[in-house]
This record gives sequence, structure tokens and C-alpha cells, in this order.
Amino acid sequence: MTMSVTMLITVMGESGSLLNSGSTYTVTKAFGAALVGGKRATDTYGVLTPASSENKPYLALDTSGNVTGLVGPGGVEINPKHGRTWRLAGLGDSITSLCHSSSASTKYLQSYGYIPWALVLSNQSVKYEFEDNFGVGGDTTTMVRARLSSVLASAPDICVVHCGTNDIYGGVNYSTTIENLGAIWAALTGAGITVIAVPVLPRAKDSASGLLPLAQRYMLQRINTWIRKNAPAMPNVYLADPTKNIVDYTASGSNLGDPIGGISAAVTAYTYDGLHPANMGGFWMGKAVVDVLALLTVPPGCGFKSPVDVYDATNNPNGNVLLNGHLASNTGTISGTTTGTAATSWTLQGIAGTVAGSQTSYALPNGATVPEQTITIGASTTVKMYQQRSSLAGLSTGDTVYAEVEITVSSPVNFNSVFLQLDDGTTTTRCLNPVVNSYFPSVGWTGTLRTPEFVLGASATLTTWVQAQTQAGGSGVIALRNWVVRKAT
Repeated sequence: MTMSVTMLITVMGESGSLLNSGSTYTVTKAFGAALVGGKRATDTYGVLTPASSENKPYLALDTSGNVTGLVGPGGVEINPKHGRTWRLAGLGDSITSLCHSSSASTKYLQSYGYIPWALVLSNQSVKYEFEDNFGVGGDTTTMVRARLSSVLASAPDICVVHCGTNDIYGGVNYSTTIENLGAIWAALTGAGITVIAVPVLPRAKDSASGLLPLAQRYMLQRINTWIRKNAPAMPNVYLADPTKNIVDYTASGSNLGDPIGGISAAVTAYTYDGLHPANMGGFWMGKAVVDVLALLTVPPGCGFKSPVDVYDATNNPNGNVLLNGHLASNTGTISGTTTGTAATSWTLQGIAGTVAGSQTSYALPNGATVPEQTITIGASTTVKMYQQRSSLAGLSTGDTVYAEVEITVSSPVNFNSVFLQLDDGTTTTRCLNPVVNSYFPSVGWTGTLRTPEFVLGASATLTTWVQAQTQAGGSGVIALRNWVVRKAT
């Protein structure tokens, strides 16, 4: 027997919120039925449904009144996501579209992009394909909303939404912007896509090359206040806010609210033009996204977990094709301006400046250690560590391949590049490809670099390397562990 209790509630709040202010909704609590095939046979849980005929997502409640998820159009249950690696998409304007670039011979994850940093700092806990970048330069929220069908058709698991900066200097009124943002979130979550909402980033530049007027800076704050208030209140929408780590608290007057570095485009600035993130701006935006991903995902199961994970034609055909991928021992080749040692089967090449190589270890939680290659570098230094294979045992033309390596960067000063590359002489792929002359994060960080996948050509040579560079006055330490090149499965 099913019992239900029905009551009416009226939602109060600012006009334009997802549950419309002043609207009346019916809350039904029912007990004693079952969920069949992802749809409700009869209501086991409470469901918050509009009293009108509007087709909006509904809150799902358990028998104690706790929110357990979302019910989408047609009554399909949208359960909270957890427990596996998902596809990540980005939706917005140029700040999203610039996260990667590609050509007939290159596939680059850019160092000033928030998506590449989110992948690296989360240890590749989500999967990202270039096709899942739905950023278009110059788009307003109205334009982004009009493109939602492409995102829904792709059906990513998680979508980062950042848009609104073009509304601000384009003269779009406040109510239109927040209505569009709410509709974007609702459409995505209604289709079972988890949303990570990012407030509009601090900006100094207007639509030309001057300073953004104060009136528009205040409007940016008003929109962001709405985002910060409403994103956490909507099921399956999470707030990722990097503002505190990007805004300049010392700026005043007509510069109030500037990102660090303002419109200067200096190497220390957090944007390269007063609007688009430079390397440090991309890092902190990506870090904010990672803080949310940590709530949604678990560490990936792939990667290089054991030195026995090597290619074997019969028993491990997708194993690591590199020699000494776990970077043990110290009989590798030292060249150029390098002193010290390199891991066996590897070359450590100092191209300029001061480079010292050594074998150290990375402590695991159980007290055991993993071998790692440590590279200590000084000012105005360029260094790369690489392995080149002239015989591609285990790989064939037409295989889809990638490279991956764990990395820790300690005490970085004036770094302007750290990237991982894999190429076959025809196609080049990079993770954290340096694009603009700006410094990398001035804080230490640990993560996993992974190149985009590409189809192996007919070349007989495959090369993978990590390259780092400092500018004047620079220094720091890089540690590399568990390096792998393998076929994608």
C-alpha cells in the first residue's frame, strides 16, 4: 500500500532563480513503492515538482526528506555521480576554447588553459577529448545557450560552464544573463550532466584595449554574486570559484577588481591581455575545478602502478613500451650543461644554464618508496629528459598512443614552461604546451602529465620527453616518476 502526503510551498528569492520566485510547487512524499528501470513506478521518494506544467528538473528526496538527486524530464532518475572516470567537457567562450589547439600534425593541451591544469592536478581523474570543448570566442550567454543541443548530443558526464564576460562589455542586461545561466545549468543537469559553474573571471580589459569601466566591473560582481548564491542551491551543480587566487587585492580606483598584473601582459601577470588567463591564471582556475572533481571522482585506475607493467606480446600487449619506465638506477646518458646522473635508458640534456640530475625516491603511504628522477635547475635554464625508440616493439602503424608521467615541481621561481611531449616524427602532442611568455605557478604542485592521444604513423621512431625552462633569476626542482607510453584501450 502506498501512502502520500502533499503540501504546497512558495519559493521566495531573487527573480531569475532556477525555482522561480513567487511560484508555487507541490511536494509529494510517498512510501512503499519501488523504482523500476530508472523510472518511478510509484513514488518511493519525495519529488519536488512544479505545480504548473513547466517541464523542469525535480528534486528527489528520501523518506527522511534528504535530497538524493534529481529527476529529469519524463521522470528519469538522475543519480549523483561518483565512483568512476568520466568525460569532462567545457562550455563557454574563448577562455574555454583556448584550452587546446590542433592541426594536421599537432595536438596541444595549452599551458594557460584551465582544462589542461584540471587534468594534470587531478592526476587525470577525468577523460577529455578535444571534441568535448564547446567554447567559442566572443560568445555571450545567449549564444552559449543557443548551442546547448551540441553539448547534450555529446552527453559528457561533467561540464564546466564559464560564460558571461562577453555579456558585461556587450551591454547585455543583468536579468538576461542570469536567466541564460540558469537555463544552461537546468538543461545540462536535466540531461544527467553534472555542472561545475565558474563565476566570471576578474578582468581589466574592455572590448577594445582600454580599462573596463567601473560600471561594468560592478555588474561583473553582481552576476558573480548570483552565481555564488544559486549554483550551490541547485542539485548536481557545483561551484568552482578561483576569484580569490586571481583578483588583485591591492588594486584601487579605476583598477578595482583587476586580475593580478592588470592589463600589463607582464610575465608575472595572471592574464596575458587583461582578460584571458596566462599560465598562472589558468592554473588557479584549473585548481578550483579540481577541488570540485575531488568530490565527484575517485583516483583513476589506469597509469603505471608497477614496474612489471611492460609490453609483452602475449601476456601484456598494452603494457608500457618504454625501457625502464619506473626510472630506476643511474646509468643513463648525461649531455650538454648537465651534471650528476640520469636514470638508466634515459638521456638528461642541459641545453642552457645549470642542470643537476640525481636519483631520489618518492614516499608511498605504506612507507615504501618509488624511484624518481630529480632535476635541479638554475636561472635561464632549458633542460629536457627524453627517451627515443628506433624500434617500436609493441606498437604498429594505426595504433592510438599516448604518454604519461607523474611530476612534482618544488620551489619554482620564474618557470615559463614545463611540458610533456610525444611524437612520431609526423605528429607531435603536448601536455602544458607553452603559448605565451608568462610564468608558471609560483607554488609547488604535484600531478600527472598526459599527452593527447594520436594515431601512430609509419615512422620508425617514437620520442617522449619532458622539457622545462626558467628565465632570469629562476630556479626549482622537478621530480619525475612512473613514465609510460602505451596504446590507448
